[in-house]
Amino acid sequence: MNKLTKIAAASVVAMGLGLGMAGQAQAAAYYGDASPTGLKNITQWKADSVAGGVIDADGDTKWSLLSYTGENIGDPINLNPALVALSEEHYPAGDLYTVAIDFFNTMGGLSNSAGNTYTIHYTVTALGADLFSYAELDSTHAGTGTTVTKEITDAAGNVYNLISIDGSRQDVNFVAPTTFMNVVETFTIGPNGRLDGTTNNYTVPEPGSMLLLGIGLMGLVYGRRKMAHSV
Repeated sequence: MNKLTKIAAASVVAMGLGLGMAGQAQAAAYYGDASPTGLKNITQWKADSVAGGVIDADGDTKWSLLSYTGENIGDPINLNPALVALSEEHYPAGDLYTVAIDFFNTMGGLSNSAGNTYTIHYTVTALGADLFSYAELDSTHAGTGTTVTKEITDAAGNVYNLISIDGSRQDVNFVAPTTFMNVVETFTIGPNGRLDGTTNNYTVPEPGSMLLLGIGLMGLVYGRRKMAHSV
């Protein structure tokens, strides 16, 4: 079972462990890690983005990969580019969107060997009435000296910065809900470290459910992190 599959499976277990008042998931849609799409890599995500972007199953959100830099992340330099999973899960309190990048299973992780800085630039766009209100950054690693930074710019131009150092987690509540996020992730790997993957979570609350979202979906996110790091 690859790491992205483990993350997806962990989210199902986390429903019972950390979701609390938010309730059970009503539906889940995946790109890249579950039937019917099969595994996807970052090169395929880029091609699908050029063709119009990846739109989720219910048609209300679009993920578009604009660029990536750094040797070995994608073709043609590497014949086994990083794996990608994009998912949406529905809960009574709101929706949870995840962008997971797996550098380990096909690449053996990102190292310091070919220059220690890599970037991934993507956007998340609400096509319907959804409003994103929260973001989280987490990473998996080996050794020491891995740093992941994430800069999010919303539709109003507000900028949020998150950082994950050697697997630490950080989150942020937006100043105001937004229909659009421009995201730039930068990965820096020291000589004694290896970055295996990143997990990015975003939430959309249902109207009138902000308290449930804060208690429930953040519990799910924390539960997912604990499960994903235990495998």
